[in-house]
Amino acid sequence: MKKKLFVLTMLVFLFVSGTEKDRLAVMDLQDEDKILNKKTISKVTDYIFSRLQETGQYWMIPKSDRDVALEQAIEDTMQGSRKQCVDEKCQLSMTEQLQANYIINTKIKRLYKGTCQITISKFDVEKRAGIDSWSGKFDCSEKGLFIAIDRIDKFGMTKKRGQQASFATGKMGKLEEEWSPDMAGTGEQIIVRFKSEPENATVLIDGKVVGKTPTFKSKMLASGKHLIKMEKDGYYSETKILDLKKGSKVSFNLYPPLSINSNPDGAMIKIDGQLICQSTPCKKVIPEGEREITVQKELYETKTENITIKKGKDINISLSPDYGVLQIISEYKDVDVILDGKETGKTPIPEMKISPGPHRIEPQGECFNTVAEQFVIKKGERHQIKLAVQKKMAAIKVFASDKNGNDMEADVFIDGEKIGTAPGTFKISVCSKEIVVKREEEEFKETLSLKEKKVYTINAVVKSLGLSWSKRSKKKLNWKDAKLYCANLKENGYSDWRLPTISELRTIIKNCPVTETGGSCPITNECLTMDCAYNVNCGCHRSLYGGHSIFGDRGKFWSSSKSDHCDFWMVNLDYARLGCAPGVLQNKVRCSRGVLSSKAKSEKKDEKLNDIENLNESESSQEDISNIDKMSQVDLVQEKINNLKNKRINITKDTIYKVKNVPCSDVGKVKNILKKSIFQIKEIWKEIDSISGVASDKKERRRRQERLNKIKKSWKIFKKRCK
Repeated sequence: MKKKLFVLTMLVFLFVSGTEKDRLAVMDLQDEDKILNKKTISKVTDYIFSRLQETGQYWMIPKSDRDVALEQAIEDTMQGSRKQCVDEKCQLSMTEQLQANYIINTKIKRLYKGTCQITISKFDVEKRAGIDSWSGKFDCSEKGLFIAIDRIDKFGMTKKRGQQASFATGKMGKLEEEWSPDMAGTGEQIIVRFKSEPENATVLIDGKVVGKTPTFKSKMLASGKHLIKMEKDGYYSETKILDLKKGSKVSFNLYPPLSINSNPDGAMIKIDGQLICQSTPCKKVIPEGEREITVQKELYETKTENITIKKGKDINISLSPDYGVLQIISEYKDVDVILDGKETGKTPIPEMKISPGPHRIEPQGECFNTVAEQFVIKKGERHQIKLAVQKKMAAIKVFASDKNGNDMEADVFIDGEKIGTAPGTFKISVCSKEIVVKREEEEFKETLSLKEKKVYTINAVVKSLGLSWSKRSKKKLNWKDAKLYCANLKENGYSDWRLPTISELRTIIKNCPVTETGGSCPITNECLTMDCAYNVNCGCHRSLYGGHSIFGDRGKFWSSSKSDHCDFWMVNLDYARLGCAPGVLQNKVRCSRGVLSSKAKSEKKDEKLNDIENLNESESSQEDISNIDKMSQVDLVQEKINNLKNKRINITKDTIYKVKNVPCSDVGKVKNILKKSIFQIKEIWKEIDSISGVASDKKERRRRQERLNKIKKSWKIFKKRCK
């Protein structure tokens, strides 16, 4: 009986021993960087417990038993908190009470922005050593953590839920067939079409270049697996192993280069220590994966971080300022500023960024006495410096007189700025360039060259200013811009230019006595209405090559004089003709300065008469007198031609007016008016040709026909009115 009992006991022992499992205690998840909240930590710990329990390979110590053992272990090891039972001493005390073989510890930590790591380790209590561990990355979210846990391939946790704990030997799956070039061409011949976005991508099939899209569109291949690659400069290449069949179409979308941006722009970019971008923004193709990026820019903190490079995902980096703001002011403008030995600009400098730390600032300039200054600026500080600057001064004694030696008072200007009235003594900068002494229409001008603390005497003989002219504008301008152009012009050392009046503009006309200064054309500064120009000749025949301008100018030039008819008066120097035009038109410009005195006007008016009188008084040759007589005859002929032209204009105006007022019933009267007018105008043209001695050319005949058509047009207007 005892022998049977012993055998039975041994069988039970062997049975129990053969099915004994490891006893596991799962510890609470340790969150080193406080990524998760308490509730989530508890959920994750429970999830790991349940996953291990589902394997059927372990005896799982219930959480309630573990917590009781924890409290006792904390008391034994004086840890003071359950959360602090993470060291070996505390955990061994707990497992001794629970009689656990292994402890499962789980930790999570943040690697870098957007990427965290979970580590699960198995601790052997008997050996007092870790025997296995597993780690994986996730996106720091709760969902990402649970997905990472599901990927655990340690401790039997890859088994599906409900699967019985049994160990199977042999391969657990089947590898996908590996592609090799030998596989190509094993099937029937098929035509495969190729397309890429963008176009102009190089296509490689089984390692060989076959063409470039879109020119390369299709190719006959053996059905089966092929290695297809498309690449294009400046884009990410794409490589795929495709199982091609009849009717297959291969279409690749190549990703463009990544856009690398920084805030602010202008930063230098390094990837894994290699310079890839000298100045942001830029576009680069960077291999995918984990990379270390370094962003550098002067006056900003250098930034280095680990990032994940992915096609289609641009890189945007913001930098933190590492500078102070300096404001530089001075009592005087345009003082050169030297900061730390480098030219920085001229005063005032309202704001400039400089690196934190000590600096030296030094004002410079041949016109100033200066003192350097040293200062320290902190990061984020706004610092103002007023430069110690003093002008180098000299003095001038100014006396003014007219050309006859009579002393007078006159205004004194230094570099265009009035400083007082002569006679007088004035303290001025040694860098003053020019003195001008003015009185009414008279002026004295002299260039200055001064030395510090010296006194200079200037005897200014003030003479008639006269009228001066600028160079012709390089482009045509409307009237408003022309006036602004002259007001802002600085030329020949003067800045008091203006748009000339019509009387001033007439002084540059030549070879047209009618519109020269003093000519019969009554349009002057004193008579600017259209009544002054009515039925009066104010022009001459066309002159090529600038024959009507003392400067050789051609074309139309603006005056500042306003017209009551069409905005502003101007001169057409091709014909020496005065006229008016809307201000929006584009004309040429010559600016004037000085004064056209009344004395100069009268002298100009009687110029020819004086020349003749002087010639008679002198012993000039008969040939010179004859030339002057010829000039007078030409003027008379021209004046007669101009009168005939004015007569033609008046006939045209009268005809249009008469036809406009004829009753609709009197058609015959209209025809007679038009017939008579056309006849009179043709007779005038015959007379003009006879006087000038030159037959009208093709261009003149076309112009005359256009003027006749203007009269004939009144007949069409009459018929339309009386329809």
